Amino acid sequence: MFRSIIIGITVLGFACLAAACSDDGTTTTVRTTEPEPQATLAVSTNDPSLDQVIIEALARNDIELAGLTGYQTRPCGPIGAAGEEPECREDEEPGTEVEVLAGSSCTNAWVRPETVPDAFRLSLAPDDPTLLAVYVPNYGEGTFGGGFGATAVAVFATGSRVDGTPKGVSMHILDGRVVWLQNDCANVSELLSPDRIASFIIEPTAPAGG
Repeated sequence: MFRSIIIGITVLGFACLAAACSDDGTTTTVRTTEPEPQATLAVSTNDPSLDQVIIEALARNDIELAGLTGYQTRPCGPIGAAGEEPECREDEEPGTEVEVLAGSSCTNAWVRPETVPDAFRLSLAPDDPTLLAVYVPNYGEGTFGGGFGATAVAVFATGSRVDGTPKGVSMHILDGRVVWLQNDCANVSELLSPDRIASFIIEPTAPAGG
C-alpha cells in the first residue's frame, strides 16, 4: 500500500512538469516554442548593427530596411524648381522642414518616408542581391551631402539591366541606419571605385562587372 502511494506521488510529479498544476487539482497545459533562429552572415563585419542591415538587404526585406533608415531633415523647395532640396508638397510652404532619405543614381534626389520601402525594393531588384564588399568610405569633395556621416558602405550586386550591364546599390550606413541609398548610374563597378574606399571591412568576394 505504501509503495503504491509513493508511485502515485511520483507519477503526479512528472505530470506537473508537463502541465502547470494548480492548488484546486486542475491542470493548465504549458506549451513552449523554440525561438526563430537569427540569420547570420557568412562573413561578419563584427558590428551587429551593420550586419543587421546587410542581412535585411540580402533578404530583400524592404519593410525592415525602412525601419533601419536614417532620415535627413531638410527644408523643402518650390514645386517644380530644380535644386538641391526636396520638393515641397502642395500643402507645404517652401522652407518647411521635412524628413527624407538621401537617394541617388545618375542624379541626386530625396525620398519621402512613405516611399522608402519602394526605394529599397526597386534598388534590390531584379535578382536576389549578393554582397560584394563592405568598406570604410573616403568621401571626396562634392560627395552628395558629404556622405551624410556614414562610416561604412555595403555594396550589393542586384542582377542585370535589360541591356545586360550588371547593376547594384550601395547602402551608406551610420550607427546601423541607412543614411544614403546610392544606385549605380551605368554599371555596378562604379560603386567600388578605388577612390571611394579608405579600407575594406569585408574584402570584395565577386567581380563587380566590367
